[in-house]
Amino acid sequence: MIQIFHEAGEVENWGTGFARIVDACLDNGNPPPQLEEKTGAFIIRFLKTTIISKNSEKSSEKSPGKSSGKSSGKSSEKSSEKSSEKSSEKILQMIKNNPASTAEQMADELSLTPRAVEKMLASLKKMKKITRVGYPKGGHWEIIDQQKE
Repeated sequence: MIQIFHEAGEVENWGTGFARIVDACLDNGNPPPQLEEKTGAFIIRFLKTTIISKNSEKSSEKSPGKSSGKSSGKSSEKSSEKSSEKSSEKILQMIKNNPASTAEQMADELSLTPRAVEKMLASLKKMKKITRVGYPKGGHWEIIDQQKE
């Protein structure tokens, strides 16, 4: 079977994929992935490198998705809130410019995931700043005039 894929040009070299994955992780400053076998399944866990601080003894720490705790707190929460507010304002502006914009189009323009945009749209709807008119695929967004209320 693999021979057919190789002859069709779908496989460059067999047996080199995992080595290239490890090299790519190391080239990007991340630790190599962890390998695990569980009841017949093969699990690859990718770890990210987390910068702790200039004053700490270590400059990076292996972390499976969690921060060290030193950078989290009030300042990062405020930063996240400000970022969300800015993105929400950008979404409102995009709706003004093109009421038929989709979450995917907004995500592309804002360099966010469609899910992040969907959460912001839900938040804006909950705050009664926008409403969706019509069908999910064929409708459009309307900004609710706060002065009328």
